[in-house]
Amino acid sequence: MNKDKGVVFTPTTANAKGRKRIFRHQLAEVHVGLGSSALGSLFYRGGVNDKPSGGDFGSYFADELGELTLSNAVPDFKDFRADVVDLVLTKPLLVHHRSKVAEALRTRLVYGATSLSAFAKLTYFLCKDLEMQFLPFVGPLGTALIASLSSDKNRLVQDPTLIKTVFLVLAGWVKVLSPLIKGKADLLTLLKPLLATLAHRSTDIGRLAGEAMSIAVRKLTQDKGILSSVIQAALDVTRPHIEQVEASNHKSDAVAMDRAVAGVSSLLFECIKGVNNKWHSRFDFFLSVISSMLTPDSNILHVAVNGMILNASKHANPASALELVDALANLATTSLKAHERSKTASLLSYITLLSKKTKLLGTEMIRYLKTFVENNTANLVSSAKDSLADDHNQSIPTCLHAVTSFSLAFAKHTLMAEPLKAIMSEVIELDVPVDVLCENMVQLATLPMFASSLRKNAVNAVQKKCETFTPGTEQQLLLLTISLYEESQDTLTPACAKVVVHALKTEQPQSVKWLAWKLASLLPTASATKVKPMALKVLSSDESVIIKSFALRLLHAVKAKETSSLTLAALQAHPLSPSIAMAGATIFTELEPPKEVREPCLAMLRCGKPNVRLYGSRILRAMASEDSHAAAMIDHAQRGEQLRADLMEENREKVLCFDKLVTILKHHKPSTEDIELGASILFGALNIRFRPLWAKAQEGLQAIAEEKMDVFWPLFTKQLNSYEESGRDGTKIRRRRGRQEDSDDEDDEDEKDEDDEQGSEGEGGGEGSDDESEASEEEAGVSDVTQSIESLWEGAQEEEVSNEDAVTVQSQFKTLWELVERLPAHLISKYCEAIFNEYEKQCSTDKTFKLKRDEVVSAFLKVLVKQTKPDELTIAKRYRENLWGLLADANTNIQRLALSAEREDSDAEMDRRGKGRGKQATGVRRTDRG
Repeated sequence: MNKDKGVVFTPTTANAKGRKRIFRHQLAEVHVGLGSSALGSLFYRGGVNDKPSGGDFGSYFADELGELTLSNAVPDFKDFRADVVDLVLTKPLLVHHRSKVAEALRTRLVYGATSLSAFAKLTYFLCKDLEMQFLPFVGPLGTALIASLSSDKNRLVQDPTLIKTVFLVLAGWVKVLSPLIKGKADLLTLLKPLLATLAHRSTDIGRLAGEAMSIAVRKLTQDKGILSSVIQAALDVTRPHIEQVEASNHKSDAVAMDRAVAGVSSLLFECIKGVNNKWHSRFDFFLSVISSMLTPDSNILHVAVNGMILNASKHANPASALELVDALANLATTSLKAHERSKTASLLSYITLLSKKTKLLGTEMIRYLKTFVENNTANLVSSAKDSLADDHNQSIPTCLHAVTSFSLAFAKHTLMAEPLKAIMSEVIELDVPVDVLCENMVQLATLPMFASSLRKNAVNAVQKKCETFTPGTEQQLLLLTISLYEESQDTLTPACAKVVVHALKTEQPQSVKWLAWKLASLLPTASATKVKPMALKVLSSDESVIIKSFALRLLHAVKAKETSSLTLAALQAHPLSPSIAMAGATIFTELEPPKEVREPCLAMLRCGKPNVRLYGSRILRAMASEDSHAAAMIDHAQRGEQLRADLMEENREKVLCFDKLVTILKHHKPSTEDIELGASILFGALNIRFRPLWAKAQEGLQAIAEEKMDVFWPLFTKQLNSYEESGRDGTKIRRRRGRQEDSDDEDDEDEKDEDDEQGSEGEGGGEGSDDESEASEEEAGVSDVTQSIESLWEGAQEEEVSNEDAVTVQSQFKTLWELVERLPAHLISKYCEAIFNEYEKQCSTDKTFKLKRDEVVSAFLKVLVKQTKPDELTIAKRYRENLWGLLADANTNIQRLALSAEREDSDAEMDRRGKGRGKQATGVRRTDRG
């Protein structure tokens, strides 16, 4: 009896412990291919030689229908049973009415059906009864099964158990019918629903389709033509998706292409996969077929095989990895001798990709690869030279790319030094394209073992490119020059100046200008003077603040008289920009800072970016005298910022540093300017993700408010406004940068940002998960230099707007209002109108502000209810109108707070009236006595 053994999902991975079990992680653990323990539970109900209860005339379908009736007492299943029960009593009867039964099942395989899992299982037992007569129904039933997993809005069902059941059923069809199929046409008919699913928008669904297909494809070890046809059919399915990705011309093209071919990669990997970290007994046959299909135009297959190699690297151990490298190297040797450069390049890139996994790269593999290189040195150099005439393909590397990438991957191993040096010393003398130089050769030239023999050649090659550069290569050329400039400054300076001037005078993308200004800031004074007019022009334009920061540094390097005034203007315009702040700190620690720079520096101290706070404190430290309170407070703040909160021996000292700062504010009678400085530092400390520090900062700010409320309140409102702006701009403020967001819709509702108020006890202690740490290792193929530079530029821009170490807006807001809540009642009364103004302002921006309205109202009421009731008539009227409106609010929490406030307000009013009547009565008695 089938009890769904093996179908119920249970987490098994080691990294599941302590991690939120979201749907994506659950689905990643569903498998139906080789080694899946769930296959047998569905295929064999009573053992390998199971028979239906009716003997030769019995029906598997009728037996399963009776079993499922016991556990599916729902209307849709009862209706189905009533429709078919008389048609399936015996196998001959079922065969005769097979079309009616199949149609009854198809119409019930819909998204959201209560008994969808039961209907899916019945299709498998129908297949088992009908055998080859089931083949005409594979298309309609398979399409309906796949469609039943997605809603009308193309949202995947959030049930990994149901998804596993559906693909087990599809795999069951393949397992039952594949031994009975003789021709290619019937095989493609059987695999048609799974082929169409390989390019599903969810990579896990595509992977499961590939695993189910592999049950049939793994048996095609004698027919190379049919195997090639199946692989080609799988590639044709993904072609429209690849063309759509290529047409988008977006920076994430490589990732999107990998996702589009994930199903094909899964199919290819399952074909060569074996049990116990080994390979299929005929895996070399599958590799030879794949190799024969590699052509200069087979970019989709190349990306798919990259995915197959990545999957294989996770499956293999060092011994089996060596077997796979051996098979790939033999194929590469054959293609080298046949002068098939495109195929050679692909095979070399696969070996490089597989060997990047350090756990697989043992001494035996290094020795094997050394022998391979020594035996093929001449052919490798010849292929690299000939490939200069090849067209560059976005996905398939040229042989020159592949040889240099291969050399860079193994250059750090001593055994490989000599054979690789023999290759690279000849290759680098070629007229190599700039992008190849940029990607690999300069990195090889900087390695110690190659420095003496290759670096000079690399510098000469770059110098030659700078003298005769072609349009469109400016990005790579600038990056090349920057990487070599430090140790070859005298040789490269004239060529560098020429490239910089050209890049800045012509129309170029922002990323090229950024690299040009970065290189210009490294030039000596004599050469940098040529760029001075352009720097002055940039600072008066609307260019990016990153580019402006490099222009400021260049003006400082050439000692321009306008440096101080232009730096001040930049700081006043962009006080929270890390690049401008860094340039300002560099300049004003050497030049005397003007007094006007104090205001933007105080704003820098209050912001949520630790590097900006540090640069602001450096400028203010240069303005303060040695023995002043300001100097002492800045020193304590800088020391406290630099200490790590996740180390026990340092977190106590971190709190102690700010405790000393608070002591100066409370007991040393600082001036008004020093109080403003201390308050700005403490407001900035509320952005540090270290809870013990918040209490100390609140203590200091409360002391400032009680002593100098006129200093505290303007800074308080500025801080609230800064949080409002960060919320309105949609700035992502996270604990840990680098979280990869999945584009699937099903993940959007499963992953939520963590609330920093729940407490982070350390500022730098968070590490990425195992999934995230492997993301950088899973980059397949040859990287596109242009995309890499644009990614660096966009990353630099993101740093300008992100508060990478700040807590959430909600936590900052609550912490500030908690501070006001602790103030004495007379101060609340005095600033009651200002509090009302801030409250109404924040409620009016509710649609764009990250804070929820109930959080704003709750904070406001807690302040006023616990402390005071306004006496002025206008304020009292506004207060009561607000309360009456909040008593009818839809949020019960707000209703409760408003009711509490109304009661306290009524009590206070009665007290006032009682005191008034008492005074009046006392006056009457005195009059009577008189």
